[in-house]
Parts: sequence; C-alpha cells; structure tokens
Amino acid sequence: MPDLQEGIFYAPGMKPGKFYTVLFLRAPKGINAIKAGETLGQLWKLYENLKKGSVPDLPVETVPDGNLTVMLGYGTKAFELPGCGRSAPSALRLFGKFATPLKKAGGPSITMKFLNEGEHTGCRRN
Repeated sequence: MPDLQEGIFYAPGMKPGKFYTVLFLRAPKGINAIKAGETLGQLWKLYENLKKGSVPDLPVETVPDGNLTVMLGYGTKAFELPGCGRSAPSALRLFGKFATPLKKAGGPSITMKFLNEGEHTGCRRN
C-alpha cells in the first residue's frame, strides 16, 4: 500500500502536531491551472520551510516547528480551471462540494451528509 498523504491521521495513537490551520483558496477569474499550480508551488515551498523552523520574517533565526504537517485538498472547481487537463475524481464530484458561505456566521462548510451526522464513523459529536 502506498504511503498516505501527509496530514491524514487514521490509526489509534496518531495525532497531528501542535499547529494546524485550514486555508481555503479561490483562484480569481482569468487564472489558468498552470498559474494556479505555480502559486500553490510557492505556497508549498513556504510551508516546507516552516516545517524546518524557517520563517521568512526571521531569516537568521530558526524557530521550533511544532511538528507542523501540511495537507493540500482540492475542490471540484480546481478541476474546472482552464488547462487543467483532468476531471475531478468521481468521489469528489459526488461528495466534495463546499457549502456556500452564509451571510450570518455558522453552519456546515461541507455538504456531506455523513460528515454532519457521523453515519459512517459512529461519531455524533466532537
């Protein structure tokens, strides 16, 4: 079995490091897949340096990395960018839609029924 992408914690005792963030990105109109990929590459390089304790604003200092892990995820719209050359995987097309933000704060961000109700995991709440 191939290694799983960094940031996936699936077994008992596995847990993320002390630091994480969720970052939602949207490509502006007129951006193609190549430019989006280049920009993601620059962002990935920044995170790789942060994982080593290297902060751009502190070029001569190394800081504790906090066991930072980074995982990139894509929504269906990433596959709609001009020049992408791939279609979204079927599971993503079926289950990976982000909900439209509400004008008032709150509500689910992912419209996956089983995530809201914990049907597949038996987890009803955190």
